[in-house]
Amino acid sequence: MKESEIIRKFAESKNQILQNNKLLQSVIQDFQDLQQTFAGFISVIRRLPGYDDVIKEMVAERAQAEDDKNYNDGLDLREDKDASN
Repeated sequence: MKESEIIRKFAESKNQILQNNKLLQSVIQDFQDLQQTFAGFISVIRRLPGYDDVIKEMVAERAQAEDDKNYNDGLDLREDKDASN
C-alpha cells in the first residue's frame, strides 16, 4: 500500500470520527432538551388538583396487581395468608 493511500484512508477515518462525534453531540443535546421538557411537564402535572389522590390510588392498584400476580404464580406473599387457611 502506498504512503499516499494510507494518508488518504487515515484522513477519511478521521473525518468519519468527527462526523460521528458531531452526531453523538447532537443526540446528547436532544436528550438533554427532552429531559428538561419532561421535568417541566412533570412539575406542571404535580400542581394539578387531585394529583396526590391519584398517586395514592395508582400505588394501591400496583400493589394489588403485584399481590394478584404473586398469588397466581403460586407465591402467596400476603401477610394474612395464615388467616385464610
